[in-house]
Amino acid sequence: MKRPLRTVVIGFGNVADRLSDDHLMGRFFQFATHAQVLSKHPAFSWEAVVDPSDDALNRARKRWNIPHTTHNIEELNDVFVPEVAVIATPPTSRLSILSSLPKLRAAIVEKPLAMSSSNADSFVNLCSQMDIPVQVNYWRRGVEAFQRLAAGELQDWVGEPQAIFSTYGSGLFNNGSHIVDFIRMLFGEIVQVQSIGKRTTVLSYEKEKDIDLPISLTLEDGATAVCLPLDFKRYREVGIDIWGDAGRISILQESLSLTKYKSNPNRALTGSYEITSDAGETNPILVENALYKLYDNLAAAVADGTPLLSPISSALRTENILNAGLLSENEGQRPIVISPH
Repeated sequence: MKRPLRTVVIGFGNVADRLSDDHLMGRFFQFATHAQVLSKHPAFSWEAVVDPSDDALNRARKRWNIPHTTHNIEELNDVFVPEVAVIATPPTSRLSILSSLPKLRAAIVEKPLAMSSSNADSFVNLCSQMDIPVQVNYWRRGVEAFQRLAAGELQDWVGEPQAIFSTYGSGLFNNGSHIVDFIRMLFGEIVQVQSIGKRTTVLSYEKEKDIDLPISLTLEDGATAVCLPLDFKRYREVGIDIWGDAGRISILQESLSLTKYKSNPNRALTGSYEITSDAGETNPILVENALYKLYDNLAAAVADGTPLLSPISSALRTENILNAGLLSENEGQRPIVISPH
């Protein structure tokens, strides 16, 4: 077996660590945090944490037995040279962090890459210059059931899409990016974006300032998807409802369940058809190992060049779509065309 990759986690907040304590999340996600994956994964040797908070560093030492805990990258470089960086900081500091780690062989990064298209481009360009694989944590890309949908099962079940409805909350660049990336995973590229409402300012899960904005997305095959924000203080749902020409699929409960509905003769009109929305077949989606699978894939990319499931180039396109939505709203809801390549 090859030597495990020396790894540092930079930014030790919710997704890096604290969600490990959520007992409800633990019922569905065996690996809800980077800490849970790194404490078990044989391909990575987790030896360092960087965070400005003393409480976070104490937790890393006491709970996870991490030998190197520092407040900044400069302190880390005096004692430890990482090969893999897990960057889970707010997006404003990503570029300087990466610039301070010239010996990296790979990275896994939380979304968003940045809060502006120019800063995202700069970050992606630096990753390209360093010539390292960079995985972005759009965890749905690590779910085997969703991979099968994208590979053809979705079309087998519902046919060609006619209408796609989706919801998110707590920020367009936070959860909205997940649903836009999921739409791209399932249906292919988005070629036009249009704001269909007004933005509102919100705080994301990590208490970063973000916005909610309803947007319409035109797919390359001509189908339309809408992404509508919800107030997560009322309830949560990052979900998608797909109406095809042969049936319907709903992926709800934040991707924990999938319901299929058939097309049958219409109960109230002769010679017509209906979706039997009151008689769906619901099955759970197994998401427990999704983040672990992204780490599996990153290790394979380092070892033999295996293509990444969620590469930074794809994440950049997702963020360009989000920024196009903002541009559309700024310009009176003008449709913004995006090249499919």
